[in-house]
Amino acid sequence: MKRIQITILLLIFILGMSFLFGKFTNVINADRGTPLTISATYNSTTGQLNLSGTYEWEECEPGEETNILGFALFVNDGTPADNDANALDGSGIHLANGGNPCTTTPDIWTDNSHTLSSAPNKVCIAVYDVRADDSADPGGIHSLIGAGTNHNTDNSWDSNGNSYSQGSCTVPVVITSSPTPTPTPVTTARPSVDVCANIDGIQTSLPDDTYHFDLTGKNCLQFSVPGVSEPSTDSGIGGGDVLGASTIRGQVLGTSTMAKTGAVEDALFNSIFTLGSLLTSFGIMKNGKKKIKS
Repeated sequence: MKRIQITILLLIFILGMSFLFGKFTNVINADRGTPLTISATYNSTTGQLNLSGTYEWEECEPGEETNILGFALFVNDGTPADNDANALDGSGIHLANGGNPCTTTPDIWTDNSHTLSSAPNKVCIAVYDVRADDSADPGGIHSLIGAGTNHNTDNSWDSNGNSYSQGSCTVPVVITSSPTPTPTPVTTARPSVDVCANIDGIQTSLPDDTYHFDLTGKNCLQFSVPGVSEPSTDSGIGGGDVLGASTIRGQVLGTSTMAKTGAVEDALFNSIFTLGSLLTSFGIMKNGKKKIKS
């Protein structure tokens, strides 16, 4: 029986010492919250540090009007004790739940407001009990000072023997995002213009130097002699005609008609000559007969 009593006394003593020195991991103090989880990613391309996690706090209950949960972030070896380069928020504090009194537990917190030149070795969070009634007091225990002199000591780091409790720290996951590719300019092809409406297909220029445009500028005509322009037949003078020539190509005006006229005269002259010769012969023969009778 005595052994049982001694064992119970030892357990009570150990539990009391744990509460006294703040070494009991993740025990929620009624005056402050406790971090439960934390995750972090660092984008090596943009330098963006994204953080999120969860917390719990017994003071978070429906109808709560004064207790507001605040949190501050620290990298590498930073703590609320010092307002230095490792205190990401300087002496400031983020307010969870939009700055409203805490009414739900557990709940979440997020922060995407920090851009760093390189990934930190470690990121830790400290959560604070911020009171709406005395947060404006610069030196108040529930103030909005998160690090350095006169900081809000009612937080998860100070109450845990100046150390971060389980679920308060993590190593960021480094990611590399692909740069946005430069869009390739789109070249719109200009429509081809057909300059020879009378030739099949699209002709963007004269087919060769044996062609020329007509008077309308829409049709392409071929020279009859390469390099020499053929006058339009609309003038009434055909290709190859000489000014003053007949409408028959290649004939000089008067040539064909005069040739035809000479042939008629020759035929008429020959007919008259033949008739005259016959009449003369007939006359000679008649006169000869008369002389014979006499």
